Amino acid sequence: YIVGGISYGGRVTDEWDRRCIKSILQRYFSPTILEDDYKFSDSGDYYAPPAEGDLHAFRAYVEQLPYTEQPEVFGLNTNADITYQAQETLRILDTILSVQPRMITSNGEQTSDNIVADLAASILKDLPAPIDLDHIFPDLLLVDDSGRMDSLTTFVIQECRRFNKLLGVMNSSLMQLGKAIKGLVVMSIELERMFTSLMNGKVPATWAAAAYPSLKPLKSWTLEVKR
Repeated sequence: YIVGGISYGGRVTDEWDRRCIKSILQRYFSPTILEDDYKFSDSGDYYAPPAEGDLHAFRAYVEQLPYTEQPEVFGLNTNADITYQAQETLRILDTILSVQPRMITSNGEQTSDNIVADLAASILKDLPAPIDLDHIFPDLLLVDDSGRMDSLTTFVIQECRRFNKLLGVMNSSLMQLGKAIKGLVVMSIELERMFTSLMNGKVPATWAAAAYPSLKPLKSWTLEVKR
């Protein structure tokens, strides 16, 4: 409890995460750990060396441990390592893109400001108009004898409102970004991140937060919004 509920658990607010921590710690805080043949993982690579060994034996054991901890030592499946490596790769690529000089372009003429400004103007121009909820399919607006709409109608209206919210976020942010590039308004942190995302062909975080879940790059994502 001291380790899982106070030392580490005190920094974790989600109850399911704390439950996960306690489940992992059960491998290490158990009476069976005192047995000579107790292993921390199924592979047998992780175990407590015998207490009778000398300093050299303990050092030899530590040196033969894997350089990178395997997921099994935390009670996780080996697929967890694949997820971690994929996330680490994306993080490295994002870091590389973030340190690229902005003034270098393929044709040597346009700056990154010009490229992003043209891209933002193009996306803004192709944005569809908000959906008029008063003029959606008439059949969906029919009510029964009790004055209630069909459940499908409720769902469609909710999705239309969500889509209109996304269009509003995109429209306002693109207009603000265009002004910031021209120096008419201050380039805030959110606009700076949006600038970097557009330059790298990624969907800005502010758009993704207001949109449906998608893993598509910026070009495919905007075409899908347009449809």
